[in-house]
Amino acid sequence: MKRISLFAILTSCVISIYAYDFHVSDFYYRLSADGSSEVEIVPLENDSVYAQLRVVNIPESVSFNDVNYRVAGIGDSAFMRCHHLTELHLPSSITRIGKLAFNHCTVLKKITIPASIQYIGDFAFEHCDSLYVVEWNSNKLLPTEYESLWLWENRIFGYNSHVRQVIFGDSVQTIPLQLCSAMPELQLVLFKGNVLHIENSAFEFCPQLSDVVLPNSLLSLGSYSFAGTGLKEITVPAKCTQIGEGVFSMCENLRYCHFEGISTISGLDVSWFDGCRDLQIIISDGTIIPWW
Repeated sequence: MKRISLFAILTSCVISIYAYDFHVSDFYYRLSADGSSEVEIVPLENDSVYAQLRVVNIPESVSFNDVNYRVAGIGDSAFMRCHHLTELHLPSSITRIGKLAFNHCTVLKKITIPASIQYIGDFAFEHCDSLYVVEWNSNKLLPTEYESLWLWENRIFGYNSHVRQVIFGDSVQTIPLQLCSAMPELQLVLFKGNVLHIENSAFEFCPQLSDVVLPNSLLSLGSYSFAGTGLKEITVPAKCTQIGEGVFSMCENLRYCHFEGISTISGLDVSWFDGCRDLQIIISDGTIIPWW
């Protein structure tokens, strides 16, 4: 019931007057409130304005009355319930994706989040039932207003998403808090660059996630970042010296955990493995420590 009430709150927040300042091609635009030359794409009061679109190519800029504007945002609920949308292309000019922006885009299969993104609103991609692959390039994502509630469902992709692969691009240094939490079908996580930090609960409760290779660049693992996953074996790189509580707790399939930077049993925290069974810990000098 808690989740339903929060969704209702979010929905009520975005049901407002969808005022727009001009219309070019497929999209309606609203000028930035600060008077800058930036605009965002908005829906009309009738949210079916984009309903028949199959491919959405957001332009980097748009011209109106001989003035060029940078397209910097996707407004709240802008493409909500676009049930025919199969392809989405976001330019490097986009910094903001609003709440519920692509909610219920049920045939959208893949998205690429550009490096420029600084904000993604709650439930922006919830109920995207065909969304299987996410390419994540943002290293600037700001916390959302509901972070303090510590929701168990992911705020961006929603509860019970069907995402199976998340690929983090070369520029990504931080995996945001709870980004991929509660993704029941997530099977593959790939780090292409030098990730430094994985924040709290980033991959918590992803039961199909069984094989992860952490980058050698990693400095910290947040609390519960891989708790409740299907991990069978994991290696924590030598540089990773900041490890939060419960990091691998409730990983019932975890059999081997290698710590390349820990040389004594005193460096281990019992909370890291709460609920793990038949686990063997291998520290940097090769010592094998049975843990139960």
